[in-house]
Amino acid sequence: MTPLRAVAGFGFVGGFLSLVIARIATLGPLRQHVLPFLGWFGGAFALYGIALCLVWSDSREVPPPLASSGPPRPRWTRGMGIILAVAGLCRGALCFSPPSLSDDIYRYLWEGRVQLAGFNPYESPPNDPALSFLRNEHYTGINNKHVRSIYPPAMQGLYRLAAWLSPTIFSQKFLFLIGDVAVLGLLLLMLPVWGRDPRWITVYAWNPLVLVEFAGSGHNDSWGIFWLLLGVWLWQRRRFTAGATVAMAIGTLTKWIPLFTLLPLTVWKRRGISPQPPERHLQGSSLLLFCVVIGLGWLPFLGASRWLLQGSFHYGTHWTFNAGLFDLAQRVLVNGALTKTILGIELLLSGVWLVIHRQERGLLWYAFVMLGAGLLCSPVVHPWYVVWIIPFLCFYPRPGWILFSGLVVLSYVVLLRYDLTKTWELDPWVRVVEYVPLYMALLWPWLRRLTPLPQMCISPPLTKGD
Repeated sequence: MTPLRAVAGFGFVGGFLSLVIARIATLGPLRQHVLPFLGWFGGAFALYGIALCLVWSDSREVPPPLASSGPPRPRWTRGMGIILAVAGLCRGALCFSPPSLSDDIYRYLWEGRVQLAGFNPYESPPNDPALSFLRNEHYTGINNKHVRSIYPPAMQGLYRLAAWLSPTIFSQKFLFLIGDVAVLGLLLLMLPVWGRDPRWITVYAWNPLVLVEFAGSGHNDSWGIFWLLLGVWLWQRRRFTAGATVAMAIGTLTKWIPLFTLLPLTVWKRRGISPQPPERHLQGSSLLLFCVVIGLGWLPFLGASRWLLQGSFHYGTHWTFNAGLFDLAQRVLVNGALTKTILGIELLLSGVWLVIHRQERGLLWYAFVMLGAGLLCSPVVHPWYVVWIIPFLCFYPRPGWILFSGLVVLSYVVLLRYDLTKTWELDPWVRVVEYVPLYMALLWPWLRRLTPLPQMCISPPLTKGD
């Protein structure tokens, strides 16, 4: 593809994508317009798919930069200005829209205000009579008012900061939108290091699910994703292992998901991007540093030590929604607690096997595989949970997961039933449409061994070591 055609293609598709996202922003509260939202989202995702085809057709592998090398050649980055401009326009269009597909942001604001008032969100649930003086028009938007906080300490600090800056839901949204932009910047640094064309950032920057969940709904996962990616990047740089450990610990204090990285910290052999031979890391010091940072994070909340994990335990034992393999396993095993135990053990053993037998693939690949396995085994798969795997698709653009990031929004049809009957139950056909294409794509490497059909993939092969 000629440079002029590449730039024109990105500009044409990006322009239409910006218009569609702007139309979604003008729908008003999306909870009241679920079907129109799904229609416009489908159009945005189709344009997103076209953009990824453009990236694939014009992308080139980029050799990892050496200390003496200069910046990437211009041909590797033609169209990057348009990609980043469209990403900014789409986020700007949604950032002032009212968050309505999810009411989580009202909980964020509440817990920030609770801390500013001198109370502990792990001790006092929203319906505590002692907090009645804090109730305002946003209080009615909080769900599960009887449940104490489920969010780790670093996230509580972000809630408090946003509430201190301005006690509004938009201050919470802007803080997590900054985290989304930080992820974009980090991906721009990481892609050339892993030998990927920087334009693969389109996988994250233009993904409609990312746009809707961060710029639209203001979900808090952006900072957790940032710290996880930063930890992976610093670990790969070899000289910053302590920094990687701290980043992963902060990520765990932000969201529980980066705990997946604890296992590699204890047994992983460092394999950096430089041509030097790998060296075994001092596993004990990394684990100790990880635990120290975790302990310091929880220290300010120890006054409510009896209740610290009660909210998280309630979440883990009572909530299920839009599950994949968990739902199939539960139909066989019947008992939900037994199903969670078996899948949890299986996930842990899978991680151990990957660490022992697949270290040459690198920590980035390990995190990608474990996040995907976690989503498949999780009893709760809200659309914004899927955003965690999307940054890794910039390096491993698997068609099944990319398509799943678009189909998972169909789970929002549950809002239609809930508004009519107050029943939070998803129709079975939704999960069939969401998961069957993903399962087929994941099984394809095994199925193609049984057929003479050629391998199908939307991306060029990754460089050695990825």
